[in-house]
Amino acid sequence: MMDRTNLMNTRIDKDINTFLTALTQKAEPSPNDFQMLLDALRTKFDLEAAYILEGLSSEDGLRYVFLSLREGESVPPEGLVLPMSHENYRASALLYDKEGLAEKSWQFQSLPETQNVLHYGFFRGDIYDGAVGIKSLSKRSWTREEREAVKKVGRVLKGIVGNARSIWTEKEMRHQADSYQAQLADVLSTMGCGIIRYRESDKTVLMVNQTALDILGYDTREELELLFGFEGMISFVLEKDRPLMREWKESLQKVGDKAERDYRILRRNGELVYIHGESQLLMNLDGDRIYQQTFWDITEKELHEEELLWERAKRAMAAEEEKAEALEVSREHKEILMGLNQMLLDSYYIDLTTGECQTVGANCTDRFMDSPTGQYDDALVAFAESSVHEKDRESFLKICSREYVWANLTLETPLYSLAFRKLTEHGYLWYRMMMILSTMQEDGQTKKAILAFMDVDDVKRKEVMYQHRLEESNRNLKEALAQESEYKKALKEAYDTVMKANRAKSIFLSNMSHDMRTLMNGIVGMTAIAMKHADNSAKISRCLNRIETASGYLLQLINDVLDMGKIEAGKLSITREEISLNNVLESVIMLIYSRIRERRHTLTLSVTDVRHVSFIGDKLRLNQILMNLLNNAVKYTPEGGSIALEIAEYTESSTLTPWLRFTVRDNGIGMDEEFLSKVFEMFTQESAGARTRFQGTGLGLAIASNLVTLMDGTIEVTSKKGAGSAFTVRLPLTTSGMELPERAPRCWSICINQDTEEWLIPEPEASTHCDMETKSLSGYRFLVVEDNELNLEIMTEILEGQGAMVETAENGQIAVEKFRASAPKYYNLVFMDIKMPIMSGYQAAQQIRALTHPDARTVPIIALTADAFPEDVEKALNSGMNAHMAKPLNLDILYAQIEKYVVGAQDTRS
Repeated sequence: MMDRTNLMNTRIDKDINTFLTALTQKAEPSPNDFQMLLDALRTKFDLEAAYILEGLSSEDGLRYVFLSLREGESVPPEGLVLPMSHENYRASALLYDKEGLAEKSWQFQSLPETQNVLHYGFFRGDIYDGAVGIKSLSKRSWTREEREAVKKVGRVLKGIVGNARSIWTEKEMRHQADSYQAQLADVLSTMGCGIIRYRESDKTVLMVNQTALDILGYDTREELELLFGFEGMISFVLEKDRPLMREWKESLQKVGDKAERDYRILRRNGELVYIHGESQLLMNLDGDRIYQQTFWDITEKELHEEELLWERAKRAMAAEEEKAEALEVSREHKEILMGLNQMLLDSYYIDLTTGECQTVGANCTDRFMDSPTGQYDDALVAFAESSVHEKDRESFLKICSREYVWANLTLETPLYSLAFRKLTEHGYLWYRMMMILSTMQEDGQTKKAILAFMDVDDVKRKEVMYQHRLEESNRNLKEALAQESEYKKALKEAYDTVMKANRAKSIFLSNMSHDMRTLMNGIVGMTAIAMKHADNSAKISRCLNRIETASGYLLQLINDVLDMGKIEAGKLSITREEISLNNVLESVIMLIYSRIRERRHTLTLSVTDVRHVSFIGDKLRLNQILMNLLNNAVKYTPEGGSIALEIAEYTESSTLTPWLRFTVRDNGIGMDEEFLSKVFEMFTQESAGARTRFQGTGLGLAIASNLVTLMDGTIEVTSKKGAGSAFTVRLPLTTSGMELPERAPRCWSICINQDTEEWLIPEPEASTHCDMETKSLSGYRFLVVEDNELNLEIMTEILEGQGAMVETAENGQIAVEKFRASAPKYYNLVFMDIKMPIMSGYQAAQQIRALTHPDARTVPIIALTADAFPEDVEKALNSGMNAHMAKPLNLDILYAQIEKYVVGAQDTRS
């Protein structure tokens, strides 16, 4: 029976595995999932802490993301940052071993004790993103079980912590935006003015504060919206004031226009309310016209003014009717008006029929009319031009005109007013003009009226102060809306980025799985068939041919994926070396030649205006670009088709920089115009069945495009469905300074088809293609240095099959000793593997070149390795080797190298 400790450990192990499974299966793992996992990990090994750290930068250090502490331990504040020096930060990233684990006592500036920790690091390329770790305060060595547990947890968390944090960040940003809107709504609800914002097109209420509901007499926004939908804010205005309100609204033409005036509304219960309001035209982010109505309840003030003036006016009219004198104001009438004038600055009695105006009272020096009597129209124009602010002048003249008084001053509306700015020596004061009905004619037409002025500067300036506060609130609201829009935009971009990355990962995995399984199925299937028919040499030969084809496609797939990965990680570098254009072309033709013959294509190579012998650039990458384009042309051109490679040199007029233009044309299946914009994207092929029909990864053109960009060049494509395609690459290549001799051809072309056995590139150093499979290597001796028994057997079989003598060495040290002990001219060529025990191929090549042996500096050494990146090629050449060949072995390239360094060199010497 298990003891209590074993039972506890078994349960915790189960918990850890359960949490890990849940985390990998959840679309949005919660912070609690991570916390429970860390608690189980810490408890299992009886540790002080288990945690997840986030790397900030080499200047900031590390930060706790999740933390599980033993009971009794002090809890650091959320998001605690552990500062580190730049050197310590860089050094910590280098402590991780090949399993991803690091163990060391690190002293952080913010923690007093030395931590004995075990970390599993999170890396993106060379970028140190953080770690999952466990901590013990006592000196100890970490057990194998503890190391395996941390490694297991770390491998799972590495793939999901980033995505989970992106989701939490998005939710947090949404929560902040909602919180801000709620806070803004609270602020607006406490303001002393009503605010309604609605969309003009459909009268939809976008925002209404509580003060607006209180003024209009509604309990809820929904009740208000039932009436609001008919004519917006005008729906609540008193019928007689609606024409002016519509005119007021129509005056708002462009975004930002504002207007203000006084009007009356009927509350829901029928109560009349006097309003001072402001309307402003806005526009939202969708381009809709938005009206914002801001209004104050001024009923108490207006009723007080109107009741007082109306009582005094009634007394004046009663006195006037008693005296029944047409144009002469009686002494009693004057006394009444003088009493009324005690609360006014100045007042005037106007006969609207004759236009005569008489001063009733004046308590100020700067009056509407200086003389006791005069013509009202002249006095009105003179006062407006000298004393009314230019922004109020037009409305003042209109509302005070006799025509307007006749039309609007009635028994139903016996008084109206206008607030305006009265100019003074030091600026202006706010005045209110009041027009009061005095006498009606028998036909109902207004005959006489009283014009009075009041000083309302204190009240109006308070209103202006409130208005400024409202405008500030509006600005804050607009800024909040803009910030909310930016939040939404950032959230959408983050969401799109995550979704795009997920889709790209899914597409990548799906494509790789499909292609690799398809090719491996062919290899495994053909192998099984060959083994079943071991006595049928013809069937075995067909199976091996198909296995070779499938293996070639699988190798290309692996190379493409590795190249694309290095390009995306920014680790692919461009070298600068001297390039012989003709050598590049010869290499390209040699590599593509067998496929041209196999598909019975015709390849035309033409060169125009090439004036220089060589250029400075990256030979390997140029070769790779041309091979990708030519392979693409061969793949999508039916048998018997035509392919052309055209090269031209030209000089850019603005910079005098020499450029090379490479154009690959074919008369193949072509592409639709809408597909051309996606042709350089990864994994793109025009039709769904293209991957099956044409055997490709969809990476070749993407790699070519990225390489051209890295070389500061351009790539373009033109195509027509059923007529073929043309890819044009332009590269700025510095010349080596040496031009072709005068008699050397600068324009030439050659044609290669299935009947072509050899070709000649017309340049000072012409080359000839030779098929080594038909030549004997009898009399030549090769030293093959290889630690893999299978690879050694393959090379020996190939070379001995051509009649050569082969000696082998299992590592670099044996190779050096064999060469040291050999006679002069004993070895014709050395094939050198790179990664071997005891001594690598690089070291062996360097030591051979350093020997005093007569052939030490001249014997050809060719790297034969699975390290196939450009930097690997450069390293091989720098170590003293003559050339580089990548595994798996390509026989065409192998025979070409033997022809160049052994057979051809021997023929030249003889």
